[in-house]
Amino acid sequence: MATWKIIQIEILNSEEDQNPAGWVLNIHYDCTQDGGRVYGSLSMPAHEEGGVFTDLAAMSVEDRIAKALDWLAEQLGEDEVARIEASVAAMAEAILNPRTSSLKLVHDAAA
Repeated sequence: MATWKIIQIEILNSEEDQNPAGWVLNIHYDCTQDGGRVYGSLSMPAHEEGGVFTDLAAMSVEDRIAKALDWLAEQLGEDEVARIEASVAAMAEAILNPRTSSLKLVHDAAA
């Protein structure tokens, strides 16, 4: 089962255009499973594109992470989430059950 983590949330430090200070610009995330990893970042929609302001500063860290995970799932969509999780699962499978291996070709005289 894949694990999703929020690595960083980028916000505006001051009001810009129609976006208030604290507006979420980008969410950086990891999706991992048994050594497989996909890192990504997602640009959030601006106010004029239908984005909604949420005051993350007033939320606990746990609530910020939960909210960012909700936004991530919503913005990526079910198909992209499934594609990322399948990619991570394939990486994990290749790590756990490698298709190839290396043979030592040089004789170690000290042995």
